[in-house]
Amino acid sequence: ASEENTEEYKFQTENEFFNETNLTKKAQQFNSEMKINKAILAAEADLASDEDNKEQWVLLGTLKQEGDQDIEAIYCLKKAIALYGSDSSPEKNSALVKLAVSYINE
Repeated sequence: ASEENTEEYKFQTENEFFNETNLTKKAQQFNSEMKINKAILAAEADLASDEDNKEQWVLLGTLKQEGDQDIEAIYCLKKAIALYGSDSSPEKNSALVKLAVSYINE
């Protein structure tokens, strides 16, 4: 395994979804349509304006994981888990499982 990723997430600079609205919904829709690259861009654009959106961090981490980008997935999932704090919701538990999978894959 490599060292912990402590850097900030690097959003793509070329993003057609900057300045759009309903990005959480769009990212989820693109994901369900298997348009992974568009889903990543929509999630990133959403997070660029709202970095505390834990659900979007989980989605972005999941998308990165599906694309075998486990270092980025780990960062996204750790960010989401930190935002959940002491909450023990099913969503946080799901993020923890996904994080474990990314560590194993990495």
